[in-house]
Amino acid sequence: MTDSTWPEEPHRRKTVLVLNQTDIDALNYKEGGADLLRNDEVYILHSSLKESNSVVQDLIDSGLARPGSVLIQSPFDKNRYENSQQAVERFALDKHLLFSELCGLLGAREVTVERIERKNTEGKETVSFRSSFFIGSGVETENEDLASFCGKLTLHDKFQGGSPDVPAAEEHLRESGLLGDTDMRSLIDLRRNPNNPLTSRDINLNMTSEIKSNFKVLANLDLSFLSLEAGYDRQVREQTEFILRVKVDF
Repeated sequence: MTDSTWPEEPHRRKTVLVLNQTDIDALNYKEGGADLLRNDEVYILHSSLKESNSVVQDLIDSGLARPGSVLIQSPFDKNRYENSQQAVERFALDKHLLFSELCGLLGAREVTVERIERKNTEGKETVSFRSSFFIGSGVETENEDLASFCGKLTLHDKFQGGSPDVPAAEEHLRESGLLGDTDMRSLIDLRRNPNNPLTSRDINLNMTSEIKSNFKVLANLDLSFLSLEAGYDRQVREQTEFILRVKVDF
């Protein structure tokens, strides 16, 4: 879909293609162009567009609105986007932060990442940590993506601890689009009982399950006739997942 007005409905812009005028003109006569224009989940953003919309302005100010860019909508904030090549890592980091915030609302004292697993179509690799004070620069892995993710992830959060604020925790999941995460919802349920609340739990948390649905939009597109940045479909081809082993102490 291409329009001079940015769609208010988030589902109409799950994938944003930043195109120059030549590629926009090609949509009218190239094979596959008509299908792209009719796609209700894809928005075509002109690379030279200047408008007052705050979301588009954020894309411009952050350098994301470059010609040939393919942008993926965050599953946690429908007005936030990342370049398709960095989206998996960035949104996985966002989910970990949201999880830690949830634990804080439920009265946690510590949230510790004990293991990180990265897997894709080429295989999987795991990094375990002997100490919650592990420094990311010491990751022993030859995989650059895994080393990058480990280096940016906060491995140990400490809180004062306290009583669970269940209504606030539920609202937190609702606002961040995580009500469908069974691990997070079960954590709320187990902290709900005032007579025998949960005091500790080990969780295997999939950091990329919500991201997959937004990448499905990109996976179903034929963009071969457009001048897009190299590697825009890498994550679609590799299907990367990050899974964390996390210990939560209340």
